[in-house]
Amino acid sequence: MSNLWDVANTYSVSKHDRLLNEIANIREYVISYLNENHKKIWSRSKFGTLAECDYINNNISETFNSWVDDIRYKLVLDLLDAIREKLMERFDKKNEIWVNFNCRKWQVTGILCVHAAAFIAFTKEPSWDKYVDTYFTVDKFKEAYALEIGSMPGKDQWVHIETVDKIYPPIIKRPPGRPKKNRIVPHDEFKKRHRCPRCGMYGHHQKTCKNSARQGFDEASSSNRLELKYNH
Repeated sequence: MSNLWDVANTYSVSKHDRLLNEIANIREYVISYLNENHKKIWSRSKFGTLAECDYINNNISETFNSWVDDIRYKLVLDLLDAIREKLMERFDKKNEIWVNFNCRKWQVTGILCVHAAAFIAFTKEPSWDKYVDTYFTVDKFKEAYALEIGSMPGKDQWVHIETVDKIYPPIIKRPPGRPKKNRIVPHDEFKKRHRCPRCGMYGHHQKTCKNSARQGFDEASSSNRLELKYNH
């Protein structure tokens, strides 16, 4: 009966009871048969919320029997030990798959990588902040700079001690080449592109611009520069 299948599939308790009453009005013996032979939970409307599973068939049992295979015929202790070994192999296999799920940038930096961000966006998760490490929050920023550095006496207040031995600074041999003063820029850091104030294109300066001046763009840029200079 299709109605009986609908009873088993529905998640609503009220719909479950209504469909059963409809079946009882047509074939009352069906309800008697169910009450006598199927006293266990067989409808989704009676499932709890802790199992996180809505199967109303024995697919899980059949899958387990197929996975166990011939070891099901062993003695109980041998069966349990064989299942333990199969579980260890399965856990190890799944762990290898899990390791390759992400690029580890999220785990190392504490900031979402593109892979994690794409997945979270796909799930339409509204609370993005819970996926970023607390070290990047405003509270942690305040906490990092909340400590006070104790004051120290000036050099003229130091205790003068006469000593025979003098301690000189170490001799440092200057390495060849010009010392680097700028920080090393990461390859994935966003680089600000220079925009020509004459034509509005990127990649060159106004003095070397060979493009035709965009009407109104140069005047607006000059006005913005003058306004910025005046405000400063």
